Amino acid sequence: MINLRSRIAGFVVIVGVYTVTICVTSEGRWALWNLPSLLFVVGMVGGGLWASFGLRPTLKALRHAMTGESPTDPEDVAMQVSVCRRGYQLAWGSGIIGTIAGSIMILGSLDDMRQIGAWAAVCLLTLLYGAILAEFGFRVLQSCAADHDGLSPPDTTLNSTSSV
Repeated sequence: MINLRSRIAGFVVIVGVYTVTICVTSEGRWALWNLPSLLFVVGMVGGGLWASFGLRPTLKALRHAMTGESPTDPEDVAMQVSVCRRGYQLAWGSGIIGTIAGSIMILGSLDDMRQIGAWAAVCLLTLLYGAILAEFGFRVLQSCAADHDGLSPPDTTLNSTSSV
């Protein structure tokens, strides 16, 4: 089982690499940063988890997963794995929906070429943020949750996201 310090160090490396990438791209502009795209993905995932499990069980499961605490009740372990699995699906789904919405906005602004770049950023960055949250967030937390109870690791086939 991975301890909390290693987990935090891993997340710091991921955030650090992303931050360095942002700082060295496009002449110092924050090319990989778009607040509306980030809020869209985080809001869709948070709202979806809340609607799926309720606020308190979701927060409890995510707290256990992030801190490395091992729940003693088998139902809590199952809830933790379910929340992480659903978060994974919602993160990818919100990225895809944001990409479709951004594409629609691009098509709607073809007469104003200045707007196309902004909508293209929304289009692609929502998918990027969804992928990062799904693969480096919920996939890792789901693996850790499954390790707590000796459950099998998360399914890596396409069937694991079939309900997106």
